[in-house]
Amino acid sequence: MVDRMEKVNKEILRVVGQVVSQEAALPSDVLVTITRAEATRNLRSVTVRLSVLPAERSAAVLAALQAQLYDLQGSFNGRIALHPLPRITLALDVSAAYAVHLPKHHTAGSTR
Repeated sequence: MVDRMEKVNKEILRVVGQVVSQEAALPSDVLVTITRAEATRNLRSVTVRLSVLPAERSAAVLAALQAQLYDLQGSFNGRIALHPLPRITLALDVSAAYAVHLPKHHTAGSTR
């Protein structure tokens, strides 16, 4: 069952990425990346995590996508062969923004 859910999540990730890149009205000065899709076992819902660069625009971009979610969901439903069709919930993935602020460790040339 785990293997099936991994395949389902990958397919949802692919399709949502296509829908967002082709149909979402987003500002041209932001980069939105769909990072993860986590469907429930019964396929009734899926949480789609996205990262936004620059990170300061994350809340505004998420709000813009939330406003378009009805249309995006409709396009998603027409492109994916799953039953039942999962309902999309959008959430920010802050792990990429967090990783930018981690200190870089230099192992090459380190002195002991």
